[in-house]
Amino acid sequence: MRAQPLIPVLVAAALVGCRRGQPSTGLPDTLAAVVATPDGQLLSVLVELPRPGVEPIIRLAPGAVALDQGWARAWLAVPGADGRTQVHVVDLASQRERVEDLPGPVRLLSMSRDEVVARTAEGVVRLETGVLRPMAPRRGAILPGGNPSHAGPGGGFAARIDNGNLELQLPREDATWTPVLVQVDRLIGCWWIDRSALPPWERRVLDDRFKHVGVLRPEHGEVQVDGDLGEWRGVRSVSVDNPSQILLGQRAWQGERDAGLGVAARWDGPDRLVLAVRVRDDHFLSDQDMLIIRDDDRELRVPMRIGIHPGGPGWFAAVGRRSAFERTVEAAVEDPPMTANGLPALVVQYVDADPGETSTLLSTAPWPAAIAQGSLAVPPPGPARPAPQ
Repeated sequence: MRAQPLIPVLVAAALVGCRRGQPSTGLPDTLAAVVATPDGQLLSVLVELPRPGVEPIIRLAPGAVALDQGWARAWLAVPGADGRTQVHVVDLASQRERVEDLPGPVRLLSMSRDEVVARTAEGVVRLETGVLRPMAPRRGAILPGGNPSHAGPGGGFAARIDNGNLELQLPREDATWTPVLVQVDRLIGCWWIDRSALPPWERRVLDDRFKHVGVLRPEHGEVQVDGDLGEWRGVRSVSVDNPSQILLGQRAWQGERDAGLGVAARWDGPDRLVLAVRVRDDHFLSDQDMLIIRDDDRELRVPMRIGIHPGGPGWFAAVGRRSAFERTVEAAVEDPPMTANGLPALVVQYVDADPGETSTLLSTAPWPAAIAQGSLAVPPPGPARPAPQ
């Protein structure tokens, strides 16, 4: 199996100098963070802990989206041809924005409720709701890059950076540090928040902007690729059936009966990965509804038509019919690319093209795949979901 170079982005919620949020009810259960990757890209992250003993839910968003109790800000910097940079700071509640033209290049340093701090070609500036002015040094001020660990709420939910790797400590009895991400460059900001106390508009921001990462963890076993999922009983699967897993057409989606997936994986030999997918849809268009399995360089497009569908060398799929509202798919992928932590670097997507409706795109991870592939490896695993049958 060929190895893929270490992916330098992913869930880099590097908790350097984090602060606690101020929830109105209960304990914080979610970490929100904005980070910069080694290649200079900005990435926003949510790490949600549904309850102790269950795997955290990882969500990603490209760019910088700062989220805290009752407020949310987005930052966008657009380089111009003249060497200057147009900076947009958007309040996601009111949709009001402020636009400034700054001497480029511009490097975002920190975000908060009241201000954005950035470094320009002429020095460090602070953008507030008022005017843009040079930032005066403040005694005791902490910019990102301080304490490499942070104890969070909930009796053991904490995080640290160790040699450029992000590690979480989850509220389990063993209290071990478990890896989530690799190659964190620097932190822009992070906040502990209580998701249940967020106002409705901010919960919508979560689903609109932050996309859930579902990672395939293959087991081993022989598989006959014929579209029959009877041999997959008891194999762990990933569900793709909620708004945060919809990349396009979220407003048209009417729930998991409208469109949803369950995906499981097995190694059938040293170099062949087989995916099992149960597709639920209230109206199948056999040549327009499409399952897509992709990596950075290749993709296998599988129409929801019963039969065998070839792809590139060693890539093919078989589609079966369980009922009028369910299709079963087995897809063979020879020599798939691998992440540094030994997981298949694949993204599974489904395009639902209902007549007269906007097409919906569901996905196991955000795209581009470089953001999401292999982004979550948090052992020990939580409770297994039954495999698609």
